Amino acid sequence: MKLGWIDQHAHLMDESLLIEIDDVILRAKENGIIRVMLIALSGKEMDLALRLKSKYEMIDVTCGFHPSDAHNISEDNWKKLEETLKTGEISAVGEIGLDYYWDESHKEIQKEVFKRQIKLADKYKLPVAIHMRDATQDTYDIIKQCKPKQKGVMHCYTGSVEMGKRFIEQGFFISLAGPLTFKNAKSNLEVAKALPLDKLLIETDSPYLTPHPHRGKINEPSYVRFVGEKLAKIKNLEIDKVKLQLLNNYNKLYK
Repeated sequence: MKLGWIDQHAHLMDESLLIEIDDVILRAKENGIIRVMLIALSGKEMDLALRLKSKYEMIDVTCGFHPSDAHNISEDNWKKLEETLKTGEISAVGEIGLDYYWDESHKEIQKEVFKRQIKLADKYKLPVAIHMRDATQDTYDIIKQCKPKQKGVMHCYTGSVEMGKRFIEQGFFISLAGPLTFKNAKSNLEVAKALPLDKLLIETDSPYLTPHPHRGKINEPSYVRFVGEKLAKIKNLEIDKVKLQLLNNYNKLYK
């Protein structure tokens, strides 16, 4: 595989990106992006994701139930998720996890859905992509308790250095996104400085969290290079060395 940037978490099926998907993929290639991990969060998205994967060689696919949807998941939804995992075309189960920022009324349901998806990931020998917002301790406790066998990644990490180290001790990668480029990104800068490069990944979380200098615009995979370039600057390393290590990390996680 040639050297380039990897966007390890993008919601390309958001209407704002899907409507011009050919151009989005073209711009990614023009900006040196070599792989994009597409996130599918519903049965409809899972079917579409697999079609996009077959059309664009650079796309990988992750699928799972977002914690904010945990209270609305039916057994038919679970059946669809498992059918999709059985295709062998899926790189990870996610994004899964806990989110108490948007919904504090379904904490126990979120926890059960999280644990059930970890079991599915283990069944199909897949890593997990974890969403965590205002739920750091509970997320850590479940990871430590359930111990995902293929480990995983803390997507769009905005936690502390200390907790980052604890997640790494559990075998997880830490993924940094657009906020790393923000002027007020103190905690992100501290994490990028303190944590080893061989435990890091980068992403856009498109269409959200657009990095500087494109804040205010819709985010897309081509912009992940700004996160990578900022990380290289923080680490005081050559761009190609960072690209190579991130590529190795991605391949190690997603096999």
